[in-house]
Amino acid sequence: MAFQEIKTGALSDLVFHEVDPASGYARRVVEISDTDTEIPMGTVVFRSASAAAGAPFAVAEVGDLHEDGVAADVELAVVFGDRYGCKGVFTTGASGNTGAVAFVRGEVQLKDYLIMEALGITDRGSDDYLALKEILERQGVIIERTMGV
Repeated sequence: MAFQEIKTGALSDLVFHEVDPASGYARRVVEISDTDTEIPMGTVVFRSASAAAGAPFAVAEVGDLHEDGVAADVELAVVFGDRYGCKGVFTTGASGNTGAVAFVRGEVQLKDYLIMEALGITDRGSDDYLALKEILERQGVIIERTMGV
């Protein structure tokens, strides 16, 4: 019998420390506008910082994070599952917006590895990484170096 790799996606793969997770202070269900898209844990989504509260987010690419080395005026969220709970990977619906649970504001520290992987960032000293870190810190979300990576 051949071995098969099974990805489980535990929340501890992403979360380093969260203050009082039972209150859900740092978490929200957000809407993602991308359709039929695979969303792994740690995916960063964005929208304009001046968008209405219920406006949907879109999956971010590194270019969405900064303009000429200066962090853009965007709001970010770090997705960790579908609207029902933690998932290693899920796929958005074929049409309309899809709900997802995400970290949107402070009192949480996240490991950076999955976030970097989702954005294709390989260098913690790069402008892309520094812009990501700056925007998230403005929202109170701290990203820390993942040990061993």
